[in-house]
Order: sequence, then C-alpha cells, then structure tokens
Amino acid sequence: SIESDALDSLWVEKHRPKELAEVVLEKEHQDKIEEWLKKGAIPHLLMVGPAGSGKTTTARIICNYIIKDDADILELNGSDQTGVDTVRDSIKGFLKSPPHLSAHKIVFIDEFDYMSQNAQGALRNIFETYAGTGRFVCTGNYKSKIIDALLSRFQIFEMKTVSQEFAIKYCQSILDFEKIEYDID
Repeated sequence: SIESDALDSLWVEKHRPKELAEVVLEKEHQDKIEEWLKKGAIPHLLMVGPAGSGKTTTARIICNYIIKDDADILELNGSDQTGVDTVRDSIKGFLKSPPHLSAHKIVFIDEFDYMSQNAQGALRNIFETYAGTGRFVCTGNYKSKIIDALLSRFQIFEMKTVSQEFAIKYCQSILDFEKIEYDID
C-alpha cells in the first residue's frame, strides 16, 4: 500500500523497535513491563525523559500488546490537543463505552507534558471514574510540567538517553541492512 511504502521510506519508523526486547530499557523497567504484559493488564503509565530515550516506542509496544481492537485505543498528541475540550469531548466520550475486545481501553497521549494545566486538572476525576475500563499511557519530556495530582496516579518510568556507543552501533546495523556504504568515522 502507499501508506506502508511511505512508512518504509522513513527509516525512523521502518527501523523502530517492534518488540519490548528490542528497546534499550533499564532491566527493572523491562521486567516490570513484561510482568504486566503477561497478566494482560497495566496501570496508568507515564514515561518521561529526553528525546530519543524510547518513550514513544515503548508506549506503542505496550499499547499494541494490550489492545486487541483498534476501537479500544484513542491516540492523542498533547502538543496539538492541549485543552479542556479535548478531555471533555474526546477522552471522556471515548471512555464512556466499555472496551470492545481488549481488557481495557487505552488513551495514549504522546507529549502529555504539553497539555494545559486545566486539561490535566480535568483528567483527575476521569482517571478514577473510568479506572475499571480505561488506562492512560502517556509520554513527555518534562515531568515537572505535569501536575502533582496526576503524577500520583501514574506508574512513572524515567527514561534515559541511549549511549553514544549504542546509537552508533544501531545506526551501523541500519546502514548495513539498507546496504548503504558508509565511513565508520
């Protein structure tokens, strides 16, 4: 399809890890996530850290593992959909109905730290009201931009930037796979 051809041309997507074991995570984080995935249930998750630390990739892998039907996931970008209206209309509306084929519905918000303080405040009650049927999986660069009342409702993973050595080896493996000649320097 045209869409898959376009994604294949974007190496950042084509070579994005698809399995948890392919992501560079601290052992304790990996063990905890694997435990939840085996049970098929997760708490509300927040992954914070610098760009390139694996937050979005890890969140997508978790969501793909838990979600059994596309109707059970709502994906938002916190830098685009920042206000209370998004919480009231999109998120609350999505969570009102029970999950279709998955254990829980998931609201995945990338760049969550860019949502307004008012929108974050409006989420407090939603976390509790829909805890039986919904989970939030969120990513952000700055934990300090998220209100304390929400931080206390998340299981938080603080991600670290991968080492330069790892990044170089990973880039080399991509160039080798793509049959691109390169100078090691």
